[in-house]
Amino acid sequence: MANETALVIIDMQHDFISLESPLCMREVSKIIPGIKALIAEARKKGWPVIYVIREHDPSGADIEKFRLKYFEKYPFCITGEKGAEVAEDIRPEKGDIVIGKTRFSGFFGTRLDLVLRRLGIRRLLLCGAQYPNCIRATAVDGIGLDYDVEICPDATWGASQEVIDANIYDMRNMGIKFSGLEEIAAEE
Repeated sequence: MANETALVIIDMQHDFISLESPLCMREVSKIIPGIKALIAEARKKGWPVIYVIREHDPSGADIEKFRLKYFEKYPFCITGEKGAEVAEDIRPEKGDIVIGKTRFSGFFGTRLDLVLRRLGIRRLLLCGAQYPNCIRATAVDGIGLDYDVEICPDATWGASQEVIDANIYDMRNMGIKFSGLEEIAAEE
Protein backbone atom coordinates (compact mmCIF):
# COMPACT_ATOMS: atom_id res chain seq x y z
CA MET A 1 0.00 0.00 0.00
CA ALA A 2 3.03 2.29 0.20
CA ASN A 3 2.55 3.77 -3.26
CA GLU A 4 -1.18 4.03 -2.72
CA THR A 5 -0.94 6.11 0.48
CA ALA A 6 -1.21 9.88 0.89
CA LEU A 7 -0.52 11.90 4.03
CA VAL A 8 -3.29 14.47 4.53
CA ILE A 9 -2.58 17.30 7.00
CA ILE A 10 -5.70 19.18 8.06
CA ASP A 11 -6.10 22.80 9.25
CA MET A 12 -2.68 23.43 10.76
CA GLN A 13 -2.92 27.17 10.09
CA HIS A 14 -2.01 30.33 11.98
CA ASP A 15 -5.61 31.27 12.82
CA PHE A 16 -5.96 27.94 14.66
CA ILE A 17 -2.48 27.85 16.21
CA SER A 18 -1.57 31.45 17.07
CA LEU A 19 -2.28 32.38 20.68
CA GLU A 20 -3.42 35.83 19.49
CA SER A 21 -6.17 34.37 17.33
CA PRO A 22 -9.75 34.17 18.67
CA LEU A 23 -9.94 30.70 17.06
CA CYS A 24 -6.74 29.41 18.68
CA MET A 25 -7.06 25.77 19.67
CA ARG A 26 -5.07 25.80 22.91
CA GLU A 27 -2.10 23.43 22.92
CA VAL A 28 -2.61 22.33 19.30
CA SER A 29 1.05 23.19 18.63
CA LYS A 30 1.96 20.12 20.73
CA ILE A 31 1.21 17.92 17.72
CA ILE A 32 3.59 19.74 15.36
CA PRO A 33 6.55 17.43 16.18
CA GLY A 34 4.37 14.43 15.33
CA ILE A 35 3.27 16.02 12.07
CA LYS A 36 6.89 16.82 11.20
CA ALA A 37 7.79 13.16 11.81
CA LEU A 38 4.90 12.02 9.58
CA ILE A 39 5.97 14.41 6.82
CA ALA A 40 9.53 13.04 6.97
CA GLU A 41 8.19 9.48 6.85
CA ALA A 42 5.89 10.29 3.93
CA ARG A 43 8.75 11.84 1.96
CA LYS A 44 10.98 8.84 2.73
CA LYS A 45 8.27 6.42 1.57
CA GLY A 46 7.35 8.48 -1.53
CA TRP A 47 3.81 9.29 -0.34
CA PRO A 48 2.19 12.50 -1.58
CA VAL A 49 1.87 15.16 1.13
CA ILE A 50 -1.44 16.99 0.92
CA TYR A 51 -2.44 19.99 3.00
CA VAL A 52 -6.16 20.62 3.38
CA ILE A 53 -6.68 24.15 4.66
CA ARG A 54 -9.55 26.45 5.54
CA GLU A 55 -9.83 29.40 3.19
CA HIS A 56 -12.56 32.01 3.10
CA ASP A 57 -13.48 35.01 1.02
CA PRO A 58 -13.23 38.23 3.08
CA SER A 59 -16.92 38.89 2.37
CA GLY A 60 -17.94 35.78 4.29
CA ALA A 61 -20.03 34.64 1.33
CA ASP A 62 -18.61 31.11 1.63
CA ILE A 63 -18.79 30.71 5.42
CA GLU A 64 -21.21 28.31 7.14
CA LYS A 65 -24.47 29.95 8.14
CA PHE A 66 -24.02 29.04 11.82
CA ARG A 67 -20.63 30.83 11.89
CA LEU A 68 -21.53 33.96 9.94
CA LYS A 69 -22.03 36.30 12.94
CA TYR A 70 -18.76 35.08 14.49
CA PHE A 71 -16.96 35.50 11.15
CA GLU A 72 -18.26 39.06 10.82
CA LYS A 73 -16.73 39.88 14.21
CA TYR A 74 -13.54 37.77 13.84
CA PRO A 75 -12.79 37.02 10.18
CA PHE A 76 -10.55 33.96 9.95
CA CYS A 77 -8.58 32.00 7.37
CA ILE A 78 -8.95 34.71 4.74
CA THR A 79 -7.41 33.56 1.47
CA GLY A 80 -3.98 35.15 1.00
CA GLU A 81 -3.66 36.43 4.59
CA LYS A 82 -1.27 35.24 7.31
CA GLY A 83 -4.03 33.51 9.30
CA ALA A 84 -4.72 31.10 6.43
CA GLU A 85 -1.05 30.12 6.07
CA VAL A 86 0.23 26.76 7.32
CA ALA A 87 2.45 26.91 10.42
CA GLU A 88 6.10 27.61 9.56
CA ASP A 89 7.53 24.36 10.96
CA ILE A 90 5.36 22.23 8.67
CA ARG A 91 4.89 24.44 5.61
CA PRO A 92 4.29 22.81 2.26
CA GLU A 93 7.33 22.24 0.08
CA LYS A 94 7.63 22.17 -3.69
CA GLY A 95 5.65 19.22 -5.00
CA ASP A 96 3.22 19.13 -2.07
CA ILE A 97 -0.46 19.66 -2.80
CA VAL A 98 -2.58 22.34 -1.07
CA ILE A 99 -6.36 22.11 -1.23
CA GLY A 100 -8.62 24.82 0.15
CA LYS A 101 -11.93 24.06 1.81
CA THR A 102 -14.77 26.06 3.31
CA ARG A 103 -16.43 23.34 5.41
CA PHE A 104 -15.36 20.72 7.95
CA SER A 105 -14.73 17.95 5.44
CA GLY A 106 -11.73 18.08 3.15
CA PHE A 107 -13.93 16.47 0.50
CA PHE A 108 -16.98 18.74 0.60
CA GLY A 109 -16.91 21.06 -2.42
CA THR A 110 -13.17 20.54 -3.05
CA ARG A 111 -10.98 18.77 -5.58
CA LEU A 112 -9.50 16.36 -2.98
CA ASP A 113 -11.25 13.22 -4.30
CA LEU A 114 -10.26 14.05 -7.89
CA VAL A 115 -6.61 14.57 -6.90
CA LEU A 116 -6.47 11.36 -4.84
CA ARG A 117 -8.02 9.28 -7.63
CA ARG A 118 -5.69 10.81 -10.21
CA LEU A 119 -2.72 9.83 -8.02
CA GLY A 120 -4.05 6.29 -7.54
CA ILE A 121 -4.42 6.76 -3.77
CA ARG A 122 -6.40 4.16 -1.83
CA ARG A 123 -5.24 4.85 1.74
CA LEU A 124 -5.46 8.20 3.52
CA LEU A 125 -3.30 8.86 6.56
CA LEU A 126 -4.88 11.84 8.33
CA CYS A 127 -3.45 14.16 10.96
CA GLY A 128 -3.99 17.71 12.19
CA ALA A 129 -6.88 19.45 13.89
CA GLN A 130 -9.31 18.67 15.22
CA TYR A 131 -10.98 15.34 16.02
CA PRO A 132 -14.68 16.19 16.31
CA ASN A 133 -14.82 18.55 13.35
CA CYS A 134 -12.49 18.51 10.36
CA ILE A 135 -10.63 15.25 11.08
CA ARG A 136 -13.85 13.35 11.70
CA ALA A 137 -15.76 14.86 8.74
CA THR A 138 -12.89 14.14 6.35
CA ALA A 139 -12.43 10.61 7.70
CA VAL A 140 -16.13 9.76 7.43
CA ASP A 141 -16.39 11.17 3.92
CA GLY A 142 -13.21 9.26 3.04
CA ILE A 143 -14.66 5.90 4.07
CA GLY A 144 -17.88 6.82 2.27
CA LEU A 145 -15.81 7.28 -0.88
CA ASP A 146 -14.18 3.85 -0.32
CA TYR A 147 -10.75 4.99 0.84
CA ASP A 148 -8.94 3.10 3.58
CA VAL A 149 -8.77 5.80 6.24
CA GLU A 150 -6.20 5.85 9.02
CA ILE A 151 -5.50 8.49 11.64
CA CYS A 152 -2.25 9.03 13.55
CA PRO A 153 -3.20 10.01 17.12
CA ASP A 154 0.40 11.15 17.77
CA ALA A 155 -0.18 13.95 15.26
CA THR A 156 -3.87 14.75 15.72
CA TRP A 157 -5.41 17.15 18.23
CA GLY A 158 -8.58 17.35 20.28
CA ALA A 159 -9.75 19.87 22.87
CA SER A 160 -9.52 17.36 25.73
CA GLN A 161 -8.63 13.74 26.35
CA GLU A 162 -12.35 13.03 26.76
CA VAL A 163 -13.07 14.45 23.27
CA ILE A 164 -10.15 12.52 21.78
CA ASP A 165 -11.15 9.22 23.40
CA ALA A 166 -14.82 9.54 22.40
CA ASN A 167 -13.94 10.30 18.78
CA ILE A 168 -11.37 7.50 18.51
CA TYR A 169 -13.84 5.02 20.00
CA ASP A 170 -16.60 6.11 17.64
CA MET A 171 -14.47 6.26 14.49
CA ARG A 172 -12.90 2.86 15.21
CA ASN A 173 -16.43 1.46 15.25
CA MET A 174 -16.92 2.91 11.75
CA GLY A 175 -13.86 1.04 10.47
CA ILE A 176 -11.33 3.87 10.67
CA LYS A 177 -7.89 2.65 11.73
CA PHE A 178 -5.58 4.38 14.23
CA SER A 179 -1.80 3.92 14.07
CA GLY A 180 0.97 5.58 16.06
CA LEU A 181 4.15 7.09 14.64
CA GLU A 182 6.26 4.02 15.44
CA GLU A 183 3.83 1.69 13.69
CA ILE A 184 3.73 3.94 10.62
CA ALA A 185 7.54 4.26 10.54
CA ALA A 186 7.88 0.46 10.67
CA GLU A 187 5.75 -0.02 7.54
CA GLU A 188 7.52 -1.41 4.50
